[in-house]
Amino acid sequence: MDMTMDAKPSTGTILVVDDDLLIIDMLRACIEDQGYETIIATSGETAITRAEQTATDLILLDIVMTGVDGLETCRRLKASEKTSTIPVIFLTVLTDTENIVTAFKAGAADYVTKPIRIPELLARIQTQIELRHTQMALKTKNQRLQQEVEKRLEMENQIRFLNQELMRAQERERQKIAYELHEKIAQNLAALKLLTSDIFDHQRRLPEEKRKKAASFSEGLESVLHDIRAMTYQLHPQLLDIFGIERSVAVYCQDFSTRYALPVDVDCVGFTDRRFDMDTEINLYRIVQEGLDHLVQYGTSRRA
Repeated sequence: MDMTMDAKPSTGTILVVDDDLLIIDMLRACIEDQGYETIIATSGETAITRAEQTATDLILLDIVMTGVDGLETCRRLKASEKTSTIPVIFLTVLTDTENIVTAFKAGAADYVTKPIRIPELLARIQTQIELRHTQMALKTKNQRLQQEVEKRLEMENQIRFLNQELMRAQERERQKIAYELHEKIAQNLAALKLLTSDIFDHQRRLPEEKRKKAASFSEGLESVLHDIRAMTYQLHPQLLDIFGIERSVAVYCQDFSTRYALPVDVDCVGFTDRRFDMDTEINLYRIVQEGLDHLVQYGTSRRA
C-alpha cells in the first residue's frame, strides 16, 4: 500500500483522537511524514482539553470510543467558542447512510471509513487544511477591512465634528459682526442723520442748492443705514432666535422677492409650531439663503 503522496501538502497541526494506540501510531507516522505536527488524545475528554489549549488546524476523530464517543466529543467541540471552527474528520467503521448523516449533523467536515486508506486520508486532510488556512486568511483580511472601515468612520466623524465646530465658529463671528454693525455703526449713523436733519431744519434761510445737498446727504445716510441693517440680517437673522426657522425663512424669502423682483413660494411642511436646536435651524436657514444667493448670481452671469 502506497503511504506517500507526490506533493507535500500545506503544513499545520493535527489532533489525532483514538483509543487504539496502534492506529494512533500508524496515523501519526503517516501525518508527520507529510510535514504536519501532531497532538495525541486517547479519549473524548482529553481531546476537548487539548483542542482548547493548543492551536489546532484539524481534528481526526474516531467515532467509536469508550467513555465519551466521537459524536458527543464533536458536538462539544462545536459548542465551544474556542474550538467551534476547527474542522473535524471522522474515522469510522460505520458506513451506513444513517450513521454518516448523524456524523455530519454532529458537525463533521468530512469522514474516512476504516480500514483507513492512507492516500485518501492524506488527500482529505490536505483539502481541509487548505480550507482552514484560506478561511483564517479571509478572517484576517475581514478583520483588517473592518478595522479600516472603523478608522474611516472615525475620521468621518472627526471631520463632521470639525465641520460643525467650524460652522459654529463662523456663526459666532457673524453674530459678533452683526452686533457691532447694529449696535455701534448703525446707531451712530442714525444719530448722525438726526443731528444733520436738526441742523438743517433750523436753517430756514439756507440757499436752495445747499438744502438739496442736505437732503441728498440725509438720503445717503438713510441708504447706508438700510444697507447696514440688511447686512446685519444677512449675517445673523435675529428673527431666528425669536421665532424659529419657519418664520425666519418666510421673512427672508419675502425680502428676497421684493429686492430682486423674483417670486418665491415658501412651503414649510412639518415645521409649523416646531423649534429645533440652533445648529439645525441655522444650517437650514443658510441652505435657503445660499441657494437663493446662488440663483441670483447664476441668473446674473447668464444674462451677462
